[in-house]
Amino acid sequence: SNECKECPALLFHAIPSSVKGGEQRMEKVINKYDLDLDDERLVLGTFDLGNLVEAFNNAPVGASKQYNLFLNNCGGLPINMGLHLGIDPSDRKIIKFVSRNLSKKVPLAIMEELSNHEAGIAMIQTHGKEDATIEAFVSTYIHDRV
Repeated sequence: SNECKECPALLFHAIPSSVKGGEQRMEKVINKYDLDLDDERLVLGTFDLGNLVEAFNNAPVGASKQYNLFLNNCGGLPINMGLHLGIDPSDRKIIKFVSRNLSKKVPLAIMEELSNHEAGIAMIQTHGKEDATIEAFVSTYIHDRV
C-alpha cells in the first residue's frame, strides 16, 4: 500500500522450534520483513494491524504436536489466520502462489521429505515433476484444513 512508506513490513510465521527431548514443535513469530528480498507478492487485501494480530493470536499452530510435513507444518498458521480474516486459503491463486514459491526456494528439501512418507511417494509417482508434486502437496495440505 502507498499509505505508509515508512511502516515496516511484518512477516507472521510459524517455525519449528526444538523442545526437550529433541522434538520440534511449531512456534509463532512475527518478524520485520524486507520487501526488497521478494519480487513476487500476492495481495489478499488490506487489513488493520489489530485484526492481523488478533488473527495471529487466535490461530492455532499445533504447538502441542510434533512438527511433521504432512500433519503439522508452518502452513497451518497462515491457513488459520486467513480463515479468521475471511480469506479462503483453498483459493486457486493462493495454492499456485505458495506452490510456485516453495518450488523456487526449497524444492529439494520438500521432495526429500515427501519421499520419506508413503503418501508423499504416491504424490511423486502420480505427478512426477517437482513443481506438480509440490502443488499437489500444498493443495492437499490446505484442503485438509479448511
